[in-house]
Amino acid sequence: MCRDRSQICDTAVLSSVFPLKSRLKYPIRAAVGIGVVHFPTSLIVTLTQKRQSRESGADELRIMAKKTFTDHSFSRQVAALNKKAVAQSKVVSLKDYREVTTGNASKTILVVDDELVMRNAIKRIFEKEKYKVLVAKDAMELSKIIEDTKLDLILLDINLPWVDGYELCSLLKAHPVLKHLPVAFVSGNKTEEDIKRGFEAGCDEYITKPFEVDEIQNTVNQLLLKSGA
Repeated sequence: MCRDRSQICDTAVLSSVFPLKSRLKYPIRAAVGIGVVHFPTSLIVTLTQKRQSRESGADELRIMAKKTFTDHSFSRQVAALNKKAVAQSKVVSLKDYREVTTGNASKTILVVDDELVMRNAIKRIFEKEKYKVLVAKDAMELSKIIEDTKLDLILLDINLPWVDGYELCSLLKAHPVLKHLPVAFVSGNKTEEDIKRGFEAGCDEYITKPFEVDEIQNTVNQLLLKSGA
């Protein structure tokens, strides 16, 4: 048996300091007649402190690495620059638009057209792109929707009953809260005078019917990017 309890304690501490591979190479033997190999306490303390220092340094490196890879400020800056560059482009592909937006599902578009077929056609185009699309057939329905819903963009026909698109657009752009809401005319009125009158009313874009699907998608993408929606 061991003659000195302190030797057992020292050996136990030493076993925790030296890795298993070292202990196999230099075994700590304890047997009757041989005794326990005794290492000075000061040496064990020094070795323990060195090991703790190494572990502490490794922990700091792990913390630094974690901070580096969880700091999203750089990613946000790159995303902002990319979004700005795409917004300034004359043509924006759907792929590029999706990459710089957080998701179309959060965007709400209002389609105002007195023709049911046209309302539903435009609605389907943007629902396929995961937008939330609301529809209205005239100024009264538009006003009710605006009261209850936060909109990101309005696609507005001109030839509406009672209050036409020109008047509606002028009202929207004169409103202190709604004036920054993007409005694009989608109309069969395609003369130069019609288009000029549309921009005088305050519209942000003018799309003539019949239109290509890519054309109306690209216009909407551009307007949403410029408005920051």
